[in-house]
Amino acid sequence: MILDSNIVIYSILPEYEDLRNFLKKQEYELAVSVITKLEVLGYHRLEQDEKEILTHFFSVTKQIPISEAILEKAIYLKQLKKCLLEML
Repeated sequence: MILDSNIVIYSILPEYEDLRNFLKKQEYELAVSVITKLEVLGYHRLEQDEKEILTHFFSVTKQIPISEAILEKAIYLKQLKKCLLEML
């Protein structure tokens, strides 16, 4: 199961115990994109204790690299979204 950045972030918050339990019970291996790691650990307001917890999480979680083709498509889609929003 590939986790989104928000799921990773919420999973360390005390009020999301149900989410942590759900993730622990998964029969599929948990994985993240390297972009998720970048987004989460690159957050400028990350507290030291949060950073330590998340760094450990990423050290034991499969990380999926992205190809240049996927990166280019993601850039295109992000730019397209911006253009569409500006038209509204």
